[in-house]
Amino acid sequence: MNKSSNLSLKSALILLLLVLAAFLSLFLMPSVLPNLSNTFTYGFASEAKLNIANTDYDHGKPLLIVAAFEACAYTCPANMQTIKEIKQKTGDALNLGVIDITGEQSQEYARKISEFTGFDAKFIPDNKLLKEHIQRSSEGAPEHAGNLYLYFASSNRLLTYTVPSAESIDQDIKKIKERENS
Repeated sequence: MNKSSNLSLKSALILLLLVLAAFLSLFLMPSVLPNLSNTFTYGFASEAKLNIANTDYDHGKPLLIVAAFEACAYTCPANMQTIKEIKQKTGDALNLGVIDITGEQSQEYARKISEFTGFDAKFIPDNKLLKEHIQRSSEGAPEHAGNLYLYFASSNRLLTYTVPSAESIDQDIKKIKERENS
């Protein structure tokens, strides 16, 4: 075979693969996509056992968790705005738990979070579930990534959001509740 016939054969194979891909995406994938879309979540899923049995959380609701501290100048205010948007989107579908990175657990800080976000914020003493890296600046202040976490006690499922948004968390809540109810 000469070079031009090899090139023609390669072009024909590429065209055939493109037509096959188009066929699959138009005719076969619509029946598969609903099943796939119910499988994946925006948050990174892992298993965790968070001891909240002796708390006054509504245990039928997922627990939105934020790591924060009062003197935080950048990450925490952005997260609080996202949490406020989550509250507006989900209503009373969630509890809010706060892990104070400094360990201070100021009730005044919890009150400020509650007032701003609309949630009844409560501190969680156990911060072992954190997946984000917390380090100290040269001035000694904590710095952190600003992940949000969504915990489903019924399944011990923990979703970690490295780039949290109200929309993605709301969609994940709906997916997981639908899965748990089916």
